[in-house]
Amino acid sequence: MTKNELRKHIKAKLEENKASFARESQTICEKLLADKAFMEATVLLAYMPLPDEVDVMPVIQDALKLGKKVAVPRVEEPQKMHFYYLDDEVELNTQMEAGYYGISEPKTSGKQFCSGDDFDSVLVLVPGRAFSKNGARLGRGKGFYDVFLKQLLEECAATGKKVYKIGVCFSCQVVDSVPTEQNDIFVDKIVSFSD
Repeated sequence: MTKNELRKHIKAKLEENKASFARESQTICEKLLADKAFMEATVLLAYMPLPDEVDVMPVIQDALKLGKKVAVPRVEEPQKMHFYYLDDEVELNTQMEAGYYGISEPKTSGKQFCSGDDFDSVLVLVPGRAFSKNGARLGRGKGFYDVFLKQLLEECAATGKKVYKIGVCFSCQVVDSVPTEQNDIFVDKIVSFSD
């Protein structure tokens, strides 16, 4: 199956299973909050969920309550995204605006995440269309996460900082294999409802 065929297949599966999204999201968030990588991370790079993605807002809220730095992505140029920190003392909605394809993105008035920031360990919650059990990821086809993660991994490796990547998805998005290319970045672990 090609990448585009798999995307179409997963889109149909998501449509069939959307009644279970809230229940699955709740369980997935509980698993993420109990994960060692979450507990050890001083920085959480999360995402603002689309309707067909796992709702990780409870993880974002708990991370902020625990004093972790939390940042979410903003698309700023072709195939390039940057993460901006959320301010736990300011209402979330006032920090966000409609961005790329109408996705909720942080305003640029916030502080931009940089691999040179003061942290030991960063956890990246990575959305995707499909994941294989070995960590291969199929995104939406624009390469934003692959480009960002490649740069983050290189910069953090040079400074000895830990980067942990968790693929976050519904059960119907876990498949036996995902077609990959040389530039595709694998996740370290997948957290789904049924893993």
